[in-house]
Amino acid sequence: DCLYDEEIPLDATGAYTVVVSRAADRPRNAVPECGIAWLPMAEDGDGLFDPDVTVVQIRHMLTAPDFEHSVQRVYQQSDLESTMGPYLPKSQYMLPNAVESYFPCLGQSG
Repeated sequence: DCLYDEEIPLDATGAYTVVVSRAADRPRNAVPECGIAWLPMAEDGDGLFDPDVTVVQIRHMLTAPDFEHSVQRVYQQSDLESTMGPYLPKSQYMLPNAVESYFPCLGQSG
């Protein structure tokens, strides 16, 4: 499955949050109305060995040649953070109830 730019809500600073989980584990606030995009992981995980593993890929299809923080300018893993700076995606593992607490949404239903 995938999300495209217009499906991902941005906050006032232009930052975004995407939750990846099985449908059964989807946090109640993982909806655009709460500022969170949701991406379902495959029910069979990686499809080979581990049902609890999934791969998330972020594609950069159009890049500006003069953008100094572009992922295309990363040539070694050790340079990832220094090259991408504030544009480096950050991730963390959270249980559904932690997502609901960490990202409260007053307008959520259910």
